[in-house]
Amino acid sequence: MGTRPFRLARARRGISLIEILTATTLLAIGLVGVAASLAYAAKISRLAEDQIAAENLADGLLAEARAEGFSALSSWYTYPGKSSTTGLEHTFSTRLGQSRLPHPQAWFTVTDIQSDLKGVSVVVAWGGGQEAGRVEAETVVSARF
Repeated sequence: MGTRPFRLARARRGISLIEILTATTLLAIGLVGVAASLAYAAKISRLAEDQIAAENLADGLLAEARAEGFSALSSWYTYPGKSSTTGLEHTFSTRLGQSRLPHPQAWFTVTDIQSDLKGVSVVVAWGGGQEAGRVEAETVVSARF
């Protein structure tokens, strides 16, 4: 009977300092992993948003070019350019200035495919370094429509 009270007292001593330090260390490692995952997810989300914004911008610039009509499209045009008879340069610079893209640039090219067909392509590029991106959109404009 003399050993029984000793065992009960020993079982009620509580948590040791080493157990607390081990639990705290494991918790800190887990929190660092979660924080790194959240930061990576935020970066990927921002890159996806930039990609969607650039695709929408390229589509909008193509729509502006189609609205100008076949005869208004010269055989070669690029932004930034020095002059434009169609006014697309001003439209491009306005749309680029309104975009949320970091350091956006756009190039617009018209090539003669046939006498009544022109190929129109728009390239939108943004950013720099590893976060740079580029989107290209193309269409054909016909003299008949």
